[in-house]
Amino acid sequence: MNRNRWLIPLTALLVIGAMVHHIWANWGLITIHSQKDPLSQIIREIEKQGHVTLKTDLDPATPVRMNVDKVVVSEALETLAAVTDARWRLAFIVAGDKGAISTVVASLTAGQRPAGWKTAFVPTPPVAEEPLIPPDPRLAVWNVTAPAEPKVQAYLEAAARQVSAMFLYPESWNPDVTSAPKTGPITKVVPRLASAAHGQAEAMFLLQKGGGRPDFAAGGPPDSGGPPDAGGIAARIAGGGRGFDPAAMEERAKAEIAKLPAAQRATAEAELAERKAFFESLKDLTPEQRRAKFEELMSDPSRQDKMEARMSAQDARRSPEQRLARSHNYVTQKAQIKSGGGAAGGGTK
Repeated sequence: MNRNRWLIPLTALLVIGAMVHHIWANWGLITIHSQKDPLSQIIREIEKQGHVTLKTDLDPATPVRMNVDKVVVSEALETLAAVTDARWRLAFIVAGDKGAISTVVASLTAGQRPAGWKTAFVPTPPVAEEPLIPPDPRLAVWNVTAPAEPKVQAYLEAAARQVSAMFLYPESWNPDVTSAPKTGPITKVVPRLASAAHGQAEAMFLLQKGGGRPDFAAGGPPDSGGPPDAGGIAARIAGGGRGFDPAAMEERAKAEIAKLPAAQRATAEAELAERKAFFESLKDLTPEQRRAKFEELMSDPSRQDKMEARMSAQDARRSPEQRLARSHNYVTQKAQIKSGGGAAGGGTK
């Protein structure tokens, strides 16, 4: 009789423990099986399962074919970006009040560039083999160092050089930061920074049109679309043109190298020095000479192998129809480059 009296509560305790463990083990993981559900529904599922905010400028009615099982947020977003030919980023919107933040979110989801706002963003160059599962940028640590001028914009520009995130803020809003926030995960430090500037901050993921990924193994531009204009790309990087701040990109690369295991750092540092020397060598060349040097770099077998590996990893997430279309486009682009017609379709978005 005594045994039965303890059996029921013990069984209940085991069941509750199993439920708690299941919830804990699957917290934040995402499962989606969709053949043609609208994008709006996919976004709601990612937000609900991943406990995140996701905004997009894509048509919410876009049918999505996507299948993932218990994956982390970053992998779900990587797959969603691949199947919608889009790009995703972690973004922090920082302003004096919530109203300003809501206004800029409305502009972003409408596909418009917010008037009177600045963006701090430094693309992440490759410093090691890309992982199969992209890292969650929310886990990145910002090692805070007070800038010479303790203004909020200087802090945000410094953050962009250290972590894989985009920062948006009003051009006219640049208050003093009364006390520097302590080093920590970027999702915790930015709100503290905003508070120290008597402002507000909101973090979200953005899924935006334009799925071109930067090819920094070759030194390519962020979000490039169409056949690459080798001469133009090389000129912009070498000269620090629009979208290219050599000093910021070097600092960004060094920040990533510092995160690598000690055994990998020397190789990554050597590759960074080689890449820097290459673009330094382009500064005094003519556009035609830059094009020739850049195309010579692109034709390196080891570099092509890395590019093919990245393309294969991305294509594995896409539908058969997408893979066929992208394969056709790739062949067409290579033919245009070889014929000297790449410049017509190149450029950055």
